[in-house]
Amino acid sequence: WADSFNSVTAISSMGNDRAVFFGSDQDDRFFGSLGTTWLRGSTFLNWASNFSNITVVMNQGGFDIGTFQDSEHDDVFIAENRAAILYSNNYFIYVTDLDRAFAISDDGGDDDAAIAPNEFEIFLSGGWI
Repeated sequence: WADSFNSVTAISSMGNDRAVFFGSDQDDRFFGSLGTTWLRGSTFLNWASNFSNITVVMNQGGFDIGTFQDSEHDDVFIAENRAAILYSNNYFIYVTDLDRAFAISDDGGDDDAAIAPNEFEIFLSGGWI
């Protein structure tokens, strides 16, 4: 557990490790992909490397934006009710309370996207099916 630091970096040994991020009351930015995840706000940057399970809770306010990057595997992106999930057979990323999400599919694999009625903006680019 790390609290009240300007910057935190956590590195996993690629086991079944989990990282949990919490947003601030400011406009936060999230990036998630296989092997690299970060959350930054105006006063902090939290970074996780090689975690297979990521949870991000952005329910403190501000205008929060998430960017999801596919891997070379067959990835799935799901968005519903201000939450988004990106996963494949070796990683899982779950983000709640987004205001905008970008999902990028350009690293290969057969990538699927499922978008349900949402309360936030979603932008897909690349080869999502």
